[in-house]
Amino acid sequence: MPSPIGKLGAYYDLVIRFPVTVMAPALLGWWADKKLGTDPWLVVIGFHLGLAGAFYTLYKTFKVKKKKPPEKN
Repeated sequence: MPSPIGKLGAYYDLVIRFPVTVMAPALLGWWADKKLGTDPWLVVIGFHLGLAGAFYTLYKTFKVKKKKPPEKN
């Protein structure tokens, strides 16, 4: 049986992963916009792709957490 601190580890991972997943594509889009002169389109596209990826990660994490424990015989 995992300890309470072990259970919190997965949620702490989300605290770090969620903003990074959103901001990394947005920053990459910002950099590409500056190089290509396409302000602000690549930032907007990168932000939305990152947001979709972050919510998918969140969904996947809670879907795994919600699985029923195995039955005891």
